[in-house]
Amino acid sequence: MRVIFYNYFQALLHPIKFHKYLREVRNKVKNQPSYGQKLRIANDGETDPKALGEMFRLSFFESLSISWGFVILQALYSYLGLWLGKNLMEHLGWGSGVGFSGKKYILIYEIGIVVIFPLLTLVYVKVWSYLIIFFGILYDKEEESSEVANDIMTTSLSTYAFLAIPIMGEFIQKLTFIFYIFVGLKENMKLGNLQSFLVILSPLILFFASIIFFTSLFVAFIQSF
Repeated sequence: MRVIFYNYFQALLHPIKFHKYLREVRNKVKNQPSYGQKLRIANDGETDPKALGEMFRLSFFESLSISWGFVILQALYSYLGLWLGKNLMEHLGWGSGVGFSGKKYILIYEIGIVVIFPLLTLVYVKVWSYLIIFFGILYDKEEESSEVANDIMTTSLSTYAFLAIPIMGEFIQKLTFIFYIFVGLKENMKLGNLQSFLVILSPLILFFASIIFFTSLFVAFIQSF
């Protein structure tokens, strides 16, 4: 368990070093003479790079579980903020006769986010992973694009630790999440700045392309009458 938390916060605090390490381990495994052969017992003093790589690598569900804890913490912050706001208003006499009923909708929303967070994150990560794999194939990184996409997204989930910062935490998390993907593309997949930037922009490009496409279909449908 300590190794999992250690890796999570190493990915958070040192994303460049973490991705460089993952890439180096992957290259060592590929350069082994026994790569692609059957497993064997290691000789005395021999270190298996693949075993070390697995030890110092986060799995998706490990990263997701820790991130979920920070989402729960953010929900507790929201509840505490509502409670303090309600009591402050009553103390100042601004809340007399007011039921403060809007708070229950905020609480329902926060609880809903906590409950569906794993599912939403799984979908979100899958979409990004497919985009990274697609561009990996496009940039002649097909052989390792799937593994690298998993590394990049799993490491980027560590940014949910910023939710521990009250008020500004969510904003910081969203910005750093995109930045960590950019870092992973550069350091782990070894893409250039422009190539990495295009991958980052690809969801926006797809979004606007979809709007143009469906708008064109709608206009064509209207004009057919």
